[in-house]
Amino acid sequence: QPSTVTPENQIYYYKIASIKKDNEEGFIIEYFPLHLARGRYSIDYEKIKLLKQNDKQNYKEIQKIDKLIKNLELINIRKTILWEILETIIEVQNKCLCTGEFNDLVPFTQKELSNKIGINPSIICRLLQYKTVIMPWGEEKKLKELLPNRKGLIKHKLKYLLESEKEPYPDIKLKEKLSQDFGVVISRRSINQYRKELQTPCSFNRK
Repeated sequence: QPSTVTPENQIYYYKIASIKKDNEEGFIIEYFPLHLARGRYSIDYEKIKLLKQNDKQNYKEIQKIDKLIKNLELINIRKTILWEILETIIEVQNKCLCTGEFNDLVPFTQKELSNKIGINPSIICRLLQYKTVIMPWGEEKKLKELLPNRKGLIKHKLKYLLESEKEPYPDIKLKEKLSQDFGVVISRRSINQYRKELQTPCSFNRK
């Protein structure tokens, strides 16, 4: 399903699912594409084997059967991995999904996801690319945004502080606020670096 997320350099994102709150089971996943919602294909290998052994089948027909089965198997694999990705994200980012606050996200990278579900990182990367989900509160988010690294989360929290400050905080005050509000302990030098990466001037120039 085409996404409402603004295209970046003509790259379009696609909504694949909605994560909804369920009082009994925590969260449930509702898929948008019909081929995902219908689940896995059931393949009767014994019947296929008998069909291929039929004398009436020629070589080209057997090739077509083999190609079809291979495609169905690949679809099943992708569906399974995608389901595992979403289930793992729900497990790891449960607090954020419950509160609706992105400051409650925890560091969990694609590499960590790959290790947790035992899937090659390159496959994970391809499956996450250009895909979004609808969060429990109705906002659309890129799947990759739910797999942040530590630096990305710190910058997000720093941006939140900068946007909510009632008066310009100097870097030392930002350092204290990060520690007090979010339990994030980093150096003043790192604050200065991340602030510059956010294209935010120093407190004196924010007056």
